[in-house]
Amino acid sequence: MNDLDYSGILEEFLSVIFSISDKSYQRRVWIQGIGPECEDYDENIMNFFDLSEMILKDPKKYNINDLQLELIKKLCEKYREFSSITDSIDYYMPEKFINFPEWTEITEIAQKILETFNYKYDYAEIQRRFRERNEKLHQ
Repeated sequence: MNDLDYSGILEEFLSVIFSISDKSYQRRVWIQGIGPECEDYDENIMNFFDLSEMILKDPKKYNINDLQLELIKKLCEKYREFSSITDSIDYYMPEKFINFPEWTEITEIAQKILETFNYKYDYAEIQRRFRERNEKLHQ
């Protein structure tokens, strides 16, 4: 993989973390299904754990500093604990757990991560960069 791939993976990871950090996004996209984004809680969990695993294998390749690494590990731990709670069919749906204190703690950790990266969510910009990376890969 080249640097472009690492930065693209990190960018995708941060957009996943954004969706974890923002309850208004979760209500709009996950619960109400209002776009332009198209994502649900299941997709978020899979993307989060897949991408975090890749990044945690070699955080230096992604230019992750110690504070960012510590917060990402903490978010992984809390999200794993939380997903064991939501394994129950009664609590699996975001509309049921969005106001749980455990979920609020997860959103707060995600917000801290985004602050350390100075990350601002811009859906149109994310889509533009994705198309550019795709075009370069297929040239």
